[in-house]
Amino acid sequence: VVRQADEPAAARQQSLFGDGLDQELVQEATDLVVGSRRASASFLQRKLRIDYPLAVELLAELAARGVVALEGDASQGRVLL
Repeated sequence: VVRQADEPAAARQQSLFGDGLDQELVQEATDLVVGSRRASASFLQRKLRIDYPLAVELLAELAARGVVALEGDASQGRVLL
């Protein structure tokens, strides 16, 4: 049974197994990256409480939207906004 207070976490967990990225999660990641000026998969993983592969996918989406420029192995980048 999922309680009301756990709904955001449950929705985030569901996005791990769904197809494509949830737009709310992408917006939350954008706000975090721009606000902190940090862009790495491990940073997104910790702050958003998601698994590492989803964090890498999210970082790639931010790069596609022009929020970050990916460097090296695509697990970290430079904030452009």
